[in-house]
Amino acid sequence: MLRSKENQETGMPATVHRPIWRQAIGSVFGAAQRLHQYRDARDVLLQHVIHEQERRIRQQDCCGEQR
Repeated sequence: MLRSKENQETGMPATVHRPIWRQAIGSVFGAAQRLHQYRDARDVLLQHVIHEQERRIRQQDCCGEQR
């Protein structure tokens, strides 16, 4: 009660901690977004490596057949 009485006297809203909560929520969602970006980048790199390995195997098979 004392807290709300102080807020009324100073004219400050009761949700003074709201920016802190917004920062916390933004931090959590920002971390989740970065995690998805890292996963996407990792997936792209893994696909590139797999395709490169398949290409090398096919190239070795073709060269082996020509000999």
